[in-house]
Amino acid sequence: MKALLKTLYFFLLLIVLFLLIGVFLPKGSQVGSSIIVNSSSEIIFDQINLITRWGNWVPWSNIDSASSIEFGDITEGKGASYTWLSPKTGPGTVTITESNPKTKVVADFVFEKQGNSQSIWTLKNNKGMTVINWEYRNPSLKYFERYFVVFFKKNLIQTMDVALQKLKETCQDLRLDRISDVKEVMVPQKHSIVIYGSCSIKDLETEKNKVIAKLSNYMQRRKIEPIDKPFTIFMKKDSIVSFACGMQIPESTWSWEVYQYYKIDSCRAIMIEHWGKTESNKPYMALTDYMNENKLIVEGNPWEISIVSPETEPDTSKWQTEIYYPVTNQYISN
Repeated sequence: MKALLKTLYFFLLLIVLFLLIGVFLPKGSQVGSSIIVNSSSEIIFDQINLITRWGNWVPWSNIDSASSIEFGDITEGKGASYTWLSPKTGPGTVTITESNPKTKVVADFVFEKQGNSQSIWTLKNNKGMTVINWEYRNPSLKYFERYFVVFFKKNLIQTMDVALQKLKETCQDLRLDRISDVKEVMVPQKHSIVIYGSCSIKDLETEKNKVIAKLSNYMQRRKIEPIDKPFTIFMKKDSIVSFACGMQIPESTWSWEVYQYYKIDSCRAIMIEHWGKTESNKPYMALTDYMNENKLIVEGNPWEISIVSPETEPDTSKWQTEIYYPVTNQYISN
């Protein structure tokens, strides 16, 4: 009996000590990591400031494969946000609360079951390179959360390191992107077979590859030879993208189930060639600038042709895409 009481007192003492230690643990936490990137602060800032691109590198998007994300009406800069539902972490919201071009982005995280936290990214030039500093702060920890921070601080830093490495690789690839001059062209009528689809912008390349592979198999079964590279027509390009992947064929044909005949009418268009990662904004900004300078507006759905794709070329600097905007002159009222 005495031995049992001693054991009981021992465990009670451990519990008391455990609870007392919590009183002296920090009531807030702050961890950080940094990395040097061979890319401009402008490119890096765009990856952090545009919240729809976080899926390329932010670790939390990969922690729970069952989670779902819904972007807010604003997706870039101060006020940009998304909400998530996750069986592991519960629901929550992240909102960019501060955005200083090329230098700093601050985002507030609200975990409905786990409290609030904040991420701060600062960018500094260093001899032609850019240093990214990432701080993760939780200013008000609940009592038992203090123990969690002590035991899992190292894991959190490791997760941040992995994310920064992915961000570095993405931005150094984007540094290699190049564009041609914008050209005005007359596009002849094109016959094609397409498959329609929609997905989040972060899954676009994966979904396009799946659709094109499916379309290629169908055309092989029908013994139809494509007469050009695969293309993608965009009906909507936002956080959720609506698109149709297709292949040009010699003449019109019939549709069957998901394999639809599609005709691009002859039109006037502006075109630009782009080399590098497909998420670059550079070619689209150049097309928009050209339209503004020449008083043009988009008339119809834009499309892109993959000349050299990731499927055939591992070197991202050699990926080549032609981007077409069908255009007409702006109507100017007197």
